[in-house]
Amino acid sequence: MRQAGFRHFYRGENQIYKNTESTLCRKIREYKTYEEQELYRLISDMRIAEFRYLLGQFLHVQEWNLSDILYECIAQHYGMETSWLDITSSYDVALFFATCFYKDNKWYPLTKNETEQSEEKRYGLLFHMPSCISKTRWLRDAQEFQNLSAVEVDNLIYPIGFQPFILDSRQIITRNPHKASAAQHQVTHTGLAAF
Repeated sequence: MRQAGFRHFYRGENQIYKNTESTLCRKIREYKTYEEQELYRLISDMRIAEFRYLLGQFLHVQEWNLSDILYECIAQHYGMETSWLDITSSYDVALFFATCFYKDNKWYPLTKNETEQSEEKRYGLLFHMPSCISKTRWLRDAQEFQNLSAVEVDNLIYPIGFQPFILDSRQIITRNPHKASAAQHQVTHTGLAAF
């Protein structure tokens, strides 16, 4: 089964953040010491391991042979903090995330009340990158993939549509290249430009 090729990648953020970061990096930033940060990262990894174990109990997952199962990506879409960033091939989906906020397990449109809280919350932000700037993982052949450096692998874009649980096929994800070190949190994607 082949994943469809995409011409453009987008990301929407409902405010102007200092850095574009994964949910895990944002949470880790709340802790002051390196030890606290690493402990939280360990706890997060244990949650993902438990989630993976739980999913492995389903016959549907045990018999899944259509693609690799990206457990961390699935966990993120069920609300767990991970080191992945969501991007999409859908302008409409990115626009939704740039103009809505999540509170009490529901999504709400931004209103004047939310946008006037601070200068950072005044505007939503859309990021755009033509797909020719960065290939997705699945468009690289095995030999080319094996020759990539760890940094290049971390910056690949992974389509996640073919998974044992229903997700929007336009969902795409990219790895936070700084996962290995709690002291580094900023994600930089040179081709993903705000507009």
